[in-house]
Amino acid sequence: MAQKVLELMQTYQITDWQFLLIVNLLLIVLGMFLEVFSILLIVVPIVLPLLEPLKIDPIHFGVMLVINMELALMSPPVGLNLFVISNISRIPLAEVLKGTVPFFMIMLGMLFLVTYVPIISTWLPTRLMG
Repeated sequence: MAQKVLELMQTYQITDWQFLLIVNLLLIVLGMFLEVFSILLIVVPIVLPLLEPLKIDPIHFGVMLVINMELALMSPPVGLNLFVISNISRIPLAEVLKGTVPFFMIMLGMLFLVTYVPIISTWLPTRLMG
């Protein structure tokens, strides 16, 4: 499957930043309907082999994936964190959702920064590992 996706990307001459945009959009949409573990089982085996040909650092991709999964836990209709917060605080789900919107927007901004400024996620591992 990954080989077919790679051939498709080469056919359409998709660059690394376009690939990361597509993956982010895919993960955000999947996060609205699936739980985190299911998304990881579906996406990672397909996308991981594509990182090397596109010269994308696996650590950078991993950090990006974690931020996407956090967004998935906050996005309705399946966002499990919304239900947990609503249950613990005894506040209606609609009100919890309104309260999380600013945090969701901040995380989207962080996702954009981490995606397109990879030094944010790779600086410390590079310093520690050499």
